[in-house]
Amino acid sequence: MTPDIRIAGPEALPAFMALVDEAAQWLWDKGIHQWTPGGIDKRRDELLGKLEQGWLVTVVDPKGAGPVMAAGCLLTRTQPRQWQGRERAAAYLELLAVARAFAGRGLPRFIIAACADLARRERLDA
Repeated sequence: MTPDIRIAGPEALPAFMALVDEAAQWLWDKGIHQWTPGGIDKRRDELLGKLEQGWLVTVVDPKGAGPVMAAGCLLTRTQPRQWQGRERAAAYLELLAVARAFAGRGLPRFIIAACADLARRERLDA
């Protein structure tokens, strides 16, 4: 089954931030301190700014009382620090997260493919 992939607007940012925070807690509990639980809240303004030059790519589960964000990522044209100095029209994928209830379904593969398609449609080099 192909997941329902949508490009969401700033109104979906709180749900996305909750998703990232859930992933951060799960990682933290496993001893992986890549993201700090609760740390995403401090990045709200930064993420809103990145959305102005990018996209919030989401997987939505339409079942239940209302659609639920099952997974998502931020795809932005804002060049991360570690990539600065490279002159390319590129899209940068960050904060890829999957809700634990939807883990094991291969959703990241679909999200990455959707991001690559979006970058090609936008005529970005990479």
